[in-house]
Amino acid sequence: MNEYHIINKLQEMTMVSNAHKIRNNLDKVVANILIAGFTDQIKGWWDNVLTKQQQTEILEVIQVNELKEPILNNDNETIEDAVSTLIYNIANYFVGDPTYLKDRTADQLSNLRCRKLQDFRWYKDTFMTKVLTREDANQPYWKEKFITGLPTLFAEKIKNKYREKHKGVVPYEKLTYGDIVSTITKTGLEICYDIKMSKQIKKDSKTYKKELGKITYKKWHINITITIQDSFKLQITVLIDSGTQMNCIQGRLIPTKYFEKTKQRLSTTNGENLRVKFKISDVYIYNEGICIKQSFILVKDLDIGIILSQPFLEIIKPFKVKTEGITIKIFNKKFYLLSMKNLLLKILTF
Repeated sequence: MNEYHIINKLQEMTMVSNAHKIRNNLDKVVANILIAGFTDQIKGWWDNVLTKQQQTEILEVIQVNELKEPILNNDNETIEDAVSTLIYNIANYFVGDPTYLKDRTADQLSNLRCRKLQDFRWYKDTFMTKVLTREDANQPYWKEKFITGLPTLFAEKIKNKYREKHKGVVPYEKLTYGDIVSTITKTGLEICYDIKMSKQIKKDSKTYKKELGKITYKKWHINITITIQDSFKLQITVLIDSGTQMNCIQGRLIPTKYFEKTKQRLSTTNGENLRVKFKISDVYIYNEGICIKQSFILVKDLDIGIILSQPFLEIIKPFKVKTEGITIKIFNKKFYLLSMKNLLLKILTF
């Protein structure tokens, strides 16, 4: 047991003793109840370190004033002080000077690091155990230290999340440790999901090509109408490209009021990075009485107005490729989903 476990144990003993004292149990009786529950190092200390005389002195001690004179109660009787003396002796033996412990926790907290996200649970438990022994545990400095102790890039991501919500400032003084832990957990899950989806897209890439066959090497064009909140319409010919990983729209085609910021990245087949800053999340493609929800990224340097890609083709699986287009079946009804008929692309914003 380290000093923090000892302190927690002493706090438990204090609560138990208070419960017994409320029932008017004698202090010596309560002390013996606590001793009967000793385990591990504390039991070894009581049984093997203390002499019988020392044990008796602890159990028989009474309260005294500054002049070492006994303090009397209303019945003119001495007041037992066994529990407080027992707890003091345990703390003095195992922990020592509490001011030294405080200085030590400051050094330990300052040097504590979570080098890998999989160690976060250990990092959180260790940090909270140490910081909550300090009177200044709620100071902004320790909350900032809790975040900066995470892996560098991840810690910066957490700070940026707060800055986005609070006009560029991280409000450490208003945050609780629970708030911070919740944000860290949520962000970590988002990153895990993004990594998982990225790996899945790469894994499925070969499958897409096999299913599409020759269509991979063809230029499929369809005419569509884009409608945004029934106030903006645009008729345009788009490209179906099974080799592209994300649906794309040329940035200048869509009014900027529908843009959402994104950190997604996209590159050409030769490895050249395209400029991507915005996306449109809620896009619904209507055709032949069916509706398919998709999202698009806006690419400034895109040569083609709109590209429908792997996510779109994945959602309509299973399908067949025929000369008239890609066909699917829903409730035994055939749809020429990618025929040269007009599609209606409606962007819904809230």
